Amino acid sequence: MADPRGAGVPTLLRLADDQWVTVPATGHPTEAGKYNAVAVGGGALAVAGPGGFGYVNTSDGVWVSDPRVPPGLGLVDVLADDTLAVTDRATSDQFYLGIGSAARRNWVQILLRSE
Repeated sequence: MADPRGAGVPTLLRLADDQWVTVPATGHPTEAGKYNAVAVGGGALAVAGPGGFGYVNTSDGVWVSDPRVPPGLGLVDVLADDTLAVTDRATSDQFYLGIGSAARRNWVQILLRSE
């Protein structure tokens, strides 16, 4: 059963006709917590959370981790130019920008330091 606060292990569901059916997952994160996902094109979702960052294919459920983005960054968003922005839930002094399309991204780390 899912945690009522929205925390748990990510499960992918797809609408088939008028019912939601679970897509069998391969390689998905096993760490429970809050996850965030956005569509990135090509039938893929970018997913961030305590189990790390990666991509899941929405048709076959295959998850691929991207170790270039460290685990624990739990928010992912798509900017107007299709760049991915991945940040931490607790702080805003570090974020990663993924430039490219679908799961093909070049990553830049941004650190904000007070002087």
